Amino acid sequence: MTDDELESLRRRAERTFGAQPIEAAIKPVRAIVGPRMPRGQPLAEAARQKLKDGQTPAPSELAALEVMIRLLRPALLVQNGALDPLPATNVFAVELAGLWEGFRPRAATLAFSVGRIDSGSGEHLGTGFLVAPDRIVTNHHVLEALSYGTFELEPGMGEIRFQQQWDPADTEGPVSITRVIADEPYLDIALLEIAPPPGATRPVLTFAAGDPRDGDMVAVLGYPMRDIERRNPRSTETLFESKYDVKRASPGEIVRHAAPIAFHDCSTLGGNSGSPVLSLTSAEVVGLHRSGAFMYRNEAVGVEALRDFVENGRT
Repeated sequence: MTDDELESLRRRAERTFGAQPIEAAIKPVRAIVGPRMPRGQPLAEAARQKLKDGQTPAPSELAALEVMIRLLRPALLVQNGALDPLPATNVFAVELAGLWEGFRPRAATLAFSVGRIDSGSGEHLGTGFLVAPDRIVTNHHVLEALSYGTFELEPGMGEIRFQQQWDPADTEGPVSITRVIADEPYLDIALLEIAPPPGATRPVLTFAAGDPRDGDMVAVLGYPMRDIERRNPRSTETLFESKYDVKRASPGEIVRHAAPIAFHDCSTLGGNSGSPVLSLTSAEVVGLHRSGAFMYRNEAVGVEALRDFVENGRT
């Protein structure tokens, strides 16, 4: 790691654990996860101390510290149209408290402009969000799954459910995805047309003026699904309380930005593909989540490349 990357990790660790020892900070998480809790607190504490002293931790220490940081990134349910408050026992949540309370009402107005994308047979494939009254953005690989690799769609092949939250149950039903407007395999973006959603006009998500910067606080708003058989540790079963396929907001921060890609540490699972990455300060879109796994590096397309695609893609 470069000196700048080491300094960035030091600051992330301090924001995550505050003045507490790592052992104390993760105690509430250990109480939830139990014997499946990842090990490595002593190595993580050694890495933290070396970073404070201006030394370079060993690779195993760096890895342990990264795992401990990720364990304190919550994934909060959206219920009754509102984002859940941060858990009081989470040290990182205390650091975020002011930002989160300002973000919650802004994000609540946008919550039902983000939906779960399902196949025509009802299989959950990803997340999408409104960029125009009749257009959503998601990932190219979500479109690939919807279209069985043909990258062409017609009504009946896919749908989006904007009201799929934990409580209450969705009473609106699905909105049909009608066709492909444009797709970009390299950046993993797809722009899709949808039928006019029922009810009141939903707000369109707003793009930020520029890409996020390292250390910016963000949240991913989308639909994590259960996929421990493929990519994620079984501890996610407890951390997500076996509540999958419903809308969640996952706060974290931008770890590194290397245009056009931004890396973040929000807690995501399969199903978050196509989720908007929102600034906690403005609730504007700063990226499009495209890949990752729980407690490992997550990737998003930065908003500048995303905006260019949405505005200049073929029609």
